[in-house]
Amino acid sequence: MRDGHMIEPEELEGIVGALGAATHEEVINVVKELAYERDEDEPLHEEIEKMCEKAVLEHLLETITSEELIEECDKSEEDVEFYILGPNAFPEYPFELSEVLDTIQHINRTHSVLSLHLVQFSLGLKHMNMYLRIVCDSLFFYFDQEFL
Repeated sequence: MRDGHMIEPEELEGIVGALGAATHEEVINVVKELAYERDEDEPLHEEIEKMCEKAVLEHLLETITSEELIEECDKSEEDVEFYILGPNAFPEYPFELSEVLDTIQHINRTHSVLSLHLVQFSLGLKHMNMYLRIVCDSLFFYFDQEFL
C-alpha cells in the first residue's frame, strides 16, 4: 500500500486521458473504485479535490466547460466543467482502470465525439504552450544581446 492510500498524479492524468474528458464527480467515482479494486482505504473527497486542484495548477490537467468542448451541447451538460489532459501531462494508466470503468459502466456521454474535440483542444493547448516558450526565449535572448 502507498503512503496515504492515494493514486499518483500520473494515474490521475491516465484516468482523465482514458475517459477523454471527465467531470469532477466522474474522477471521484473512478478514484474511489480504484481504491476498492486495490484493497486500499477509500480516499477522502477532500484529498481527491486537492489532488485535482494541484494537477490543474501544474497544468497536468486543465478545466474546460462543455461549451468550450462542443458548440452544441445537451441541456443536461450545460455549465459542466470537464478535466482534460494539460500541456504538462505525462499520463500513466492504472492497471485496474479498464476493470474499474467496466464496473462503473461509464457510458454517460458519447466519448467518440468528445474525444475528437478534446484531442483538437488539447493539441491546441500544447502548441500554444510551445509557441509561448519560444517567444519568451526569443525575447530573453534579444534583451540579453541588447544590454551586453
